[in-house]
Amino acid sequence: MYPQLNGVCNNDLLIVARMHNRALSNVLKKLALKFTDFKYSIFDYYSALDERINNPSNHDFTEGKIACCGNGQFNGQDCGGDTAKDFYNLCKEPDDHVFFDGLHTSQRANSQLADLIWSGTPNITGPLNVKQLFELP
Repeated sequence: MYPQLNGVCNNDLLIVARMHNRALSNVLKKLALKFTDFKYSIFDYYSALDERINNPSNHDFTEGKIACCGNGQFNGQDCGGDTAKDFYNLCKEPDDHVFFDGLHTSQRANSQLADLIWSGTPNITGPLNVKQLFELP
């Protein structure tokens, strides 16, 4: 979500991201058909993060859209500032938030996303997760 767009997601960027993800998935599937020993893992970051943004309480967060640090809409700008006179909000519990600031997910969100990359189910990390790749003979 972009504060400059009054809290609306930039649909053009979302379309491009979805198109990229579909194209990458299709290429990887074709490679796996062509080369039988080719194994891969692809992580659906978009869906995993979107789920946490829109359903934070299902993932041990209290806030999915407002960042811990920053100012403006969604605390999406100026975390920390450049001078002592810059104003910004800073929450007490960063791990209650999906986002630490307007660009970065919190440590808890990063940990959850890393766990999904390592051992997620095929609908999010597939056809194999990274753990399964390491277990291959």
